[in-house]
This record gives sequence, C-alpha cells and structure tokens, in this order.
Amino acid sequence: MPVLRLHTYKGDLLGEWTINIQENWRICFEIDQDPIPKSDDGGVNLNMVTAIKILSVEDPH
Repeated sequence: MPVLRLHTYKGDLLGEWTINIQENWRICFEIDQDPIPKSDDGGVNLNMVTAIKILSVEDPH
C-alpha cells in the first residue's frame, strides 16, 4: 500500500507494522491473529488479516 507506506519494522521491532497518517505521524500496530495468515511465498497475507492491535500513534522523527 504505497499511499499509506505500509511496512513492517525489522530488528528489535520485528512483527510491528506502521502506516503513515499525516506528515510524520504514524500508527504502529501488530497483527493480532493466531496464526498470522501467510501467503504462498511465506510473507503475511494482508488480504486475510482481520484483527490488529494498535501499539502507538507517534511522530518518530
């Protein structure tokens, strides 16, 4: 989703995702499903995600 700049974090924040909402502001969340839906290539199947847990709304800059 390039408009929202949806992406996952790496390293210590692995498993957390973020989307841009306005200028530098972001919503940080994790997928709240067990198991997390997977695509054939091993990534997350975002079309099958039905629940997320919002962790924060922040300006990380």
